[in-house]
Amino acid sequence: MYKLIESDKEIRKVRSFCAKGYFGARINTVIAAYGADDRFVRTWYEEKNNLITGVVQVAEGAAAVCCTDETDYDSLSALLLFAGAKTVIGERTHMEKLPFAIHSQGVLMDCPTRTGESVYAQSVGSEQLNLLFRVLAADRPRAFERRCYADWYTDMSHRVRHGLTECFAVFDADDAVSCASVLYSNAQYGCIGAVETLPAYRNRGFGRDCTLAAADSVFKNGQIPCLACSDSGIQKWYEGMGFSVCGQWIQMDI
Repeated sequence: MYKLIESDKEIRKVRSFCAKGYFGARINTVIAAYGADDRFVRTWYEEKNNLITGVVQVAEGAAAVCCTDETDYDSLSALLLFAGAKTVIGERTHMEKLPFAIHSQGVLMDCPTRTGESVYAQSVGSEQLNLLFRVLAADRPRAFERRCYADWYTDMSHRVRHGLTECFAVFDADDAVSCASVLYSNAQYGCIGAVETLPAYRNRGFGRDCTLAAADSVFKNGQIPCLACSDSGIQKWYEGMGFSVCGQWIQMDI
């Protein structure tokens, strides 16, 4: 049975369990940012014979799962319904055992060795995050419909200021035109996401440059760059930077 984490000891155990994998990195980072019980996020875990078999984290109706084959999937399904999650995402081998409808799916990719260097990208501090939001929202307005700028900025600036998220951008004068971020991390991975370029600035290598800057930061921290990809065309683009498929993910509607 899953139970809500409440103590520092439980937090340490859960973060240790989430030391590997893409979704482990995602859960680990959010716990580091917000602790065990916050208005923004809540996290549950299941334990058998003093060993954690699964962790579920729900933030704003979206759940992320990091578990093993030993988890109780009936209990996991019941928890997701109880927690009011609208969607759940995790590794394919585990998601396929849940009784929900597939919303989207794709591959996980990592890049164990450096394959290039950034030329133009610059590190972005919390005071410049408003410039990134413009880039991210320009071509994907639906991705930001449910989350207004104030909520996005509050979350991102909190994580950037606490060293849990790193952002990089290419600028034209004083405006960001392309960006990429290291959104999540654990002992194994630094997970890259929020990669976007304004339409007028595409096909100039700026997105690649930002991604390489993010990857280089991950390497310097002794981790492996990792990302989640949902489009075969974008997958080929990342393969050109040395990324290769290391797993699969599924997002389901609840």
